[in-house]
Formats: sequence, C-alpha cells, structure tokens
Amino acid sequence: MTDVTEAEYRVNVQEMFKALDMDRNDELDWDECRDLVGAVMKQDGGYNAESFKSKYDKMDKNDDGKISKKELVEACVEVGRERKLFKTDKAMVKQAPNIGGRATVEFGVLEDPNEAEVDKKIFREGLSCLGKTFNNARHAYLKMNINDKALTTLKGIGSYKYLQYIDVSNNSLTSLSQLSNIKHLIKLNASNNRITKMFDFAPPANLEVVDYSHN
Repeated sequence: MTDVTEAEYRVNVQEMFKALDMDRNDELDWDECRDLVGAVMKQDGGYNAESFKSKYDKMDKNDDGKISKKELVEACVEVGRERKLFKTDKAMVKQAPNIGGRATVEFGVLEDPNEAEVDKKIFREGLSCLGKTFNNARHAYLKMNINDKALTTLKGIGSYKYLQYIDVSNNSLTSLSQLSNIKHLIKLNASNNRITKMFDFAPPANLEVVDYSHN
C-alpha cells in the first residue's frame, strides 16, 4: 500500500503521459509506454514494467504499435488496483450498496447537511461560453468564473455537470470535493484559496490543467 489515492495516481499517469507524448498526438508507442509505467510504479519495487506488455498488446486493437492516453491511464489504474497500491481517502468516497455479496466503493461527494448551498445567482452570473456538450447531444454553458466571491464552499456546483473550464480563484475554499460530479472538466483555476490537500475530488480523465498556486 502506498500513500497515494487512486485519484492522485490517475493524475500522475496523465501528467507523465503528457511529458512523454512529445508529438502531442495523445498516443504512445511501447518504448514510451514502458518508461511511463516504470515511473508510475516505482513505489512498488516488485513490479516489472516489461510485464505490462501483454496489456499493451491487448489495447493496441488496430495493431499500429500505439495506444491512446485514455486506454493507458485506465490500464495503469487497473494494475494499481490489482496490486493494492491505493489508500482510501475517506473524504472522497462513499460506500455503495452491497452487490452480489461484495461491497463496492465509488467516488462521491460527502454532503455536510449543515452547509448551505452557494446562492444560485452567483453560479448563474459566472456562466459563459454556450456550446455543445462533449457528445454533441445538447447545448450547455461550458465555462464558469466565480473568482473573488468570498466563497467557502462550492456546494451546488455539481448541477452544472457539463462545465469544462472553472475559475474559483481568490476565494476562501478549503475543499474542492464538490467538483467530483463534474465529469468533463478540462481546466481548473483554484489559486489563492485555503486548500491544503490536492485532489480531494475525483479528477475526470480529460483534466489537463489545475492551478493550485498560493494555497
């Protein structure tokens, strides 16, 4: 067991992928993939990156010698689960119903019943960039700027599930756990707050940029 949560591990893999993907085509060949896997699994001294080749070959369905970022991230997380590398962050998870005799755990938002939601007017006034959602199914606001609003919570922001760009800088936030319900987030500015723990929310697969400066 390491001191990293699954969410933090997932972000580490994504960051290493970007560092190795020199041509920025969101694909890696086997040599690049082996280096990445070796780096993210270095805390588990018994893991041989070469053994990842069988998973790599299965993912390379079109036999072009390359796999995508999404495929690789999920495969690395699967290996981490198999080898029990993740700690459970109690602030980030909730217990799901027992299924088939097996308890399951999933990311979620632990609600504080005594915490008031943010005034919906603040959220609405911060919305901009009306565009198509990730699957082109509908139109929705893709950006929200609610910086410098003296916020201490983001409770209620999960209703805006199609947001891709969020700016919550210059507030008094101590947690971003409410962002766990926003699955298509690409860029987040959380600078100048009071956050002491990075990624206390489940970061989505496409998250590219997070600014935690001055916390």
